[in-house]
Amino acid sequence: MTTGSTDGPAPRRRSRTAKAAGPDARSRILQAARAEFAARGYGKTSVRGIARAADADAALVHHYFSVPRTRS
Repeated sequence: MTTGSTDGPAPRRRSRTAKAAGPDARSRILQAARAEFAARGYGKTSVRGIARAADADAALVHHYFSVPRTRS
């Protein structure tokens, strides 16, 4: 018998995107983006800043609003 053993597997950790994902995630990101653009301007607003204001991960912002790149 080992010290500190548990009765089963450890619970899985949730990722940051799971915390912020949901039916209202896209609208929260849009509201945060509008507020950030109004406060800082287009040139000084970052995806990370928008994600922070929306309580979301930057990957989730890219998921909803990234532009597909075309090969040339």
